[in-house]
Amino acid sequence: MSLHVKMLLVSVFGALLASCAAQPTQGPKPLDLDRQLAERHYLMGPPVDRIRNYQLSGWNYVDNHHVIMRAGVRDHYLITLRSYCPDLSSATSIAFSTTVGSLTTSDALLVRGPGSILDRCHIRYINRLEKIEDQG
Repeated sequence: MSLHVKMLLVSVFGALLASCAAQPTQGPKPLDLDRQLAERHYLMGPPVDRIRNYQLSGWNYVDNHHVIMRAGVRDHYLITLRSYCPDLSSATSIAFSTTVGSLTTSDALLVRGPGSILDRCHIRYINRLEKIEDQG
């Protein structure tokens, strides 16, 4: 085999290998946010600037960008983070850095993950959630 043919085969093989490596793996796609909220019987309301005098009474993981926060008995909020929060799915506890008792988009979600590592995940949006009644 001539040198030109060998080089051509190496180039073609390299290009094929590179294109395979560039293809993302196809796994199950996460549900879109509206559908995830609907499955939990929530409807997303408009964004709010702040939650005044809140008390964190519970939270639920949605994905690594979103968490549902319960502030008191009836108030629920969707917290959207600015970027991926790595330990959110396995968090043992969360807290918020707050400004004078109010939670704002200038604050951060503090996530304690495995090994007691503390991550600061900055808040992008806060939306009030409405609980929807089951129509079943």
